[in-house]
Amino acid sequence: MLFKDRFCHSLIGQFVENRNKNIESRKKKMRLLIILSFFPFALWSANPTDLILNARVATTLSGVSIFPDSTFEKQSTSSFKVGELLEVLRETVSEYEDASQNQKFKWYKVRSLKGKEGWVYGDGIAVMIPKNQIDPKLKTIHRQKYHFNNGFEKSIAWIGGIEGRDNFHEKDFLNPPYKEYYIIITNERGNCVFVNHSSENARGKMNPRHILFHDTTGDEIPELLLQTSSFSSDDGFENRIFEIYSFQAGGFNRIFEERMSLPHKNNNPSPAIFKFVEVDEQIIRIAYVDYLACNNYMQSHDYGKYLKQKEYCVEYVTYTYSWNERTRQYRMMYKESRTAPVLGARRDMLVIKEEPSVIGKPITTIGRSDRMELIKQHDRSVLENGVKKSVPYFYVKLKDGRSGFVEAEHVGFIDIEHTPVLNSYYQSQETAIEKWKTEYFFLTISGDNRSSFTEIKP
Repeated sequence: MLFKDRFCHSLIGQFVENRNKNIESRKKKMRLLIILSFFPFALWSANPTDLILNARVATTLSGVSIFPDSTFEKQSTSSFKVGELLEVLRETVSEYEDASQNQKFKWYKVRSLKGKEGWVYGDGIAVMIPKNQIDPKLKTIHRQKYHFNNGFEKSIAWIGGIEGRDNFHEKDFLNPPYKEYYIIITNERGNCVFVNHSSENARGKMNPRHILFHDTTGDEIPELLLQTSSFSSDDGFENRIFEIYSFQAGGFNRIFEERMSLPHKNNNPSPAIFKFVEVDEQIIRIAYVDYLACNNYMQSHDYGKYLKQKEYCVEYVTYTYSWNERTRQYRMMYKESRTAPVLGARRDMLVIKEEPSVIGKPITTIGRSDRMELIKQHDRSVLENGVKKSVPYFYVKLKDGRSGFVEAEHVGFIDIEHTPVLNSYYQSQETAIEKWKTEYFFLTISGDNRSSFTEIKP
């Protein structure tokens, strides 16, 4: 009897203990459900690199409002700050007008790294571009890991963009596209920085020509080197720019910019077309041939009578920048230097004349070994097979001090970066400047095998 009592007491005790454990377990689960009901993102956490490699992501290009659905009808519930990494969960099929009805973009349902979800309008975020739609020049950096500084020691680069259209017409097929594409760098905390590398809208377009991560400041941390070409819808003139971006002073900043285009008369390029940019460790050298009004000529040479509509003087220009460790900026190292370009004769017994004409009075003759300095160019209009054509003549200074004219096609530029470009132009049958194109590459980067003299076409 005593044994049975002890056994019964033991069963009852075990039952009570198990019941209490179940009750406590249910209480814990209930507390967790209550927490999640108030903070649905409490347990959501994603690794930024894993998201970028395995999901479709986006980043905010400015502070953007979060809406409960894909309309502006309900008030914004919250916002994302600039540079946040977001996972794209859904998107609308169609594009919708913005609040001012000037443009149309899609809506995207997104989730932050902390689990905050909502709908955002597509004009404020750059969404990852599918790999098969990425420019071939950018595929080598898309979803690639890099090591920078200033909080971006462990980072990954990817390509994102805005895609919509300007809202000029009631029928969408008449509306021109509006596009912006970015190189985006994300650190291990999900913070993003970005640089615009291409765009397209009703006013024109911009294309990348050369993109490279390369150390130019000597700290073994790569900078972003970017060369772009822009074209206005109003004309075909190419505006080419070279830029360098670097993690300096707590941010991702542009530390160098140089406009490479050389505009000439009637918004056409000069025969030299672009400045030549040479990038070495901590040094950037610029060189170009300048075609300028003779009243701005800097040399001591006498350029003679100046015919403004037909003539322009010519100078070879160089200047150099160096990286300043103290200011963390590129500073002028050698100020602008201007000299007269040197020419050589292409054949012996070349006649130098008093006037820019085939019947001009001879002054003297020179041979292949003779050198001369170029002072100005004179464009002479002639009729050839009933077609008006411009024939360029050079006004040159000889070593004996005398000056005269010679047809440009019979001489060549010597020992400057633009030698192959200019010699090709003046020896070609087609010297109409508005039609002048070249495959010459005007950018060299020390240590970059791709910066050869073969043009990368957009």
